[in-house]
Amino acid sequence: MRTQRPKRRRKPVSNAVRFLLTLFISLIIVGGIGWLIFDNITMRGGTVDPDYKPTNDDNRTLLLILSPDDNINEVNSFMIMKILPAQYLYHCIPLPNNTVLSTGNGTVSLNTVFSSGGVAKLSEALETTFELGIDKYIRFNNSGFEKFYSAFGEIKYTVPTNLKIDGLGPGYQQLAAEHVRRIVTYPDYRGGESRRIVEAGKIVCNILNQANKKHLSDTQDENFKILINAIGTDITEADYNESSKALKYILNYAKNNPNHNPAELKNPLGTESDDGKFEISSSFVDEYLRKKQ
Repeated sequence: MRTQRPKRRRKPVSNAVRFLLTLFISLIIVGGIGWLIFDNITMRGGTVDPDYKPTNDDNRTLLLILSPDDNINEVNSFMIMKILPAQYLYHCIPLPNNTVLSTGNGTVSLNTVFSSGGVAKLSEALETTFELGIDKYIRFNNSGFEKFYSAFGEIKYTVPTNLKIDGLGPGYQQLAAEHVRRIVTYPDYRGGESRRIVEAGKIVCNILNQANKKHLSDTQDENFKILINAIGTDITEADYNESSKALKYILNYAKNNPNHNPAELKNPLGTESDDGKFEISSSFVDEYLRKKQ
């Protein structure tokens, strides 16, 4: 008589990982495979509520951070992502490290606030400076970013000239995860931070647009396991449940309108002073950052 092995209990999927994957899969969906992945991950056989109509109260603002692991040859990278379900959109806003923020100690660069006070002080300074309500944050380390990128499959990208990154030359080529991270966090672009955030924004768009959906489908179980401990976040079960309708609403629209691109890149406009401080223009703040009443 054969003895039955006891069934192994699956480790619950982190709500932050589920939220993150739902968010980014919704950015690249173009048909049935993406919808199937989304259905398995978040809805568990459910359907989008036909009576749900989002309002501005459903908008959410995330602070995304890529913080390299103690590498003096890389810099932190920051992005504000605004979820706008009534418009079927996400606004992706990369922020230069030398952005001027208001704090209790006067004006300080964004990166200095983060380095000295962490996510909490950075969120506070962003909210004070731009009247921006940050709902939640997601912070990647090297491993988290690279594994998340690998979950989408490698992209092809035109690498700028004059980047001194081991094993990487200029021109159009397929990029490994480490090289993508190094491009996003490269400290010495000609043109400084303004140039770096352009490349970082283009990288994000390419990851979303070129995502290998079959690869995502084939590896989703493995991706869950490796991502659970690879990110830091304050997203909770309640947060996920509260935002899930809005995410599903945008995703359902994208599913039914394959030519619609939910992700819009918004590079900040502003001026850089002689001492290297970048001040985002008031018009850009009013249009894309300040919380609408």
